[in-house]
Amino acid sequence: ANRQAIFSAAAMLVRCLALLCTALLGVIGDQNLYNYCAAPLPKFKPTPPGYRLLQVHHIHRHGDRAPVLYFPFLHGYTYNCTLHRYLYDTEPTQMNNQHNIFNMTHPKNAPLAGTCIPGELTAKGYQQALNLGGTLRREYVEKHKFLPYNFSSAAIKFFSSASKRSTHTGMGVLTGLYPPSTTTFGMYEQPIQIVQFEDELDWTSPFYDAPGPIMQGYLKKAKAAPLAYNYTVKTILPAVANLRKRLNLTKSQAPLSLAKFILDYYSCAACHGLPLPKEIPETYLASLGTDLVLLPRYWAQSPNVHKYETAAILAQILPYWEKALKGEPTAKFVNWAGHDTTIWPFLDAVGVIKEKQLIGFASNLLLELWEDPSTKEKYFRAMFNGRTLLLPACGGKQLCPASVWMPLMKGLAPSNWFKVMWGISEIA
Repeated sequence: ANRQAIFSAAAMLVRCLALLCTALLGVIGDQNLYNYCAAPLPKFKPTPPGYRLLQVHHIHRHGDRAPVLYFPFLHGYTYNCTLHRYLYDTEPTQMNNQHNIFNMTHPKNAPLAGTCIPGELTAKGYQQALNLGGTLRREYVEKHKFLPYNFSSAAIKFFSSASKRSTHTGMGVLTGLYPPSTTTFGMYEQPIQIVQFEDELDWTSPFYDAPGPIMQGYLKKAKAAPLAYNYTVKTILPAVANLRKRLNLTKSQAPLSLAKFILDYYSCAACHGLPLPKEIPETYLASLGTDLVLLPRYWAQSPNVHKYETAAILAQILPYWEKALKGEPTAKFVNWAGHDTTIWPFLDAVGVIKEKQLIGFASNLLLELWEDPSTKEKYFRAMFNGRTLLLPACGGKQLCPASVWMPLMKGLAPSNWFKVMWGISEIA
C-alpha cells in the first residue's frame, strides 16, 4: 500500500516534470560534452573599443540538486540541504495572481546540514550559484563599472521560476553579485525582492497543466510529432526495457515516465561521487542520458510546437529590450532563475544547440545589449557557458545588429503565445 501511494504521488509529479528531467540524465562519461554536474562559468571576450553596455539579461539553470524523486526499492542516498532555514523568508511576503514576492536578507553564517527533500538545491548547488554571481560581479561591477557597487532595486531585477531550487539559486547568484562586504554593516540596507512566477519560465509547464498531457499521448501523436514517435519506439522503449533488466525491476516499478527519474536518481549520486550499483556504471548513465535528452527536442521539432518553444521567457524579456532601445528608464541587469528547459529551447530556436548538448547544473545564458556611441547603432551579444554564440540569422557574427535581433526574437514570442501554449488543441 505504501509503495502504491508513492507511485501515485510520483505519477502526479510526472505531469509537470517528466520532460523537464530528460535533460538531466546524461552525466560524466562523454568527454565531448562539458561537465553536466557543474557548468562552466562565463568567459567574456573583448568588445569593440568604445562600445557602451546598455543592458544584460542573465538566464540560468538552478544549481546542483537532490533527485526529483526518491525510490524506496533503490539504494539510498542522502544530500546536504535545508538552505531555507536561514536563507530567506520561508513563505512569500506578498502574493498576487501572477507572482510570489520573497524578501531576501543576507544569509547568516550557519552551517548547512540536513536531508534534502526531492529536487531541493544542495549546498554544492548553492556554492555554484555564489561562484556564478561572483563572476558576474567581477565583469559588470568591477571591470566595466556597468552596475553600481551597491545593490540598486532600480537597476537590478531578479525573477525566478516557480521551483524553490530555482529561487534558491537566484538568491545565491544575488549574494555572489552583491556580497556582504559591499553592503552597510554586512547586511542589505533593505530586503531585496525576488519575484517568483506562478508558472515556469519554459515551455513544459503549459503542456502538463493543460488538459490532455502530451507525455501520455506520445504514441498516439505520430502524425503530429513523427520524430518523437519514431525515436520513442525505436530507441527509448528498448532502452527502458534494458534499464529494468539491469536493476531487476518490474514494468510497474519503471514505466517510461518513471524510468527517467530513476536515471536522474543515479545521475545525482554520480555528481556527488556517491557509489553507484555495478549495474549502472557512469558510462551507462552517459549513454542512456544522452539518448533521453533528445526526446523532448524531437517533440519540439513538431512545427507548431517549435514556433513557441522559447516564447515563455522571451515574452518576459522583450519589454525590457524595447525600453532600452528607446532610451527609456529600465533595469540594467535582469536575472532569470529557471531550468534546463528555460535555456535549451532558446538555443534550439535560434539554431545554435548541439544535438546531444547537456544543460548542466548552473548553466548560464547571457544576452547583452551594446551601443556604438559614434553611430548610435545597437547590437546584441549572446554567450552560453563561457562561449559566444554565433547565430545563423546574424550571419555568424559575435555582435548581432538590433535590426536583425529584435524581429527574430519577436517572431519567437508571437502575441498569441500564451493562448496557444495553454490551449493544447491549437498545437496538437
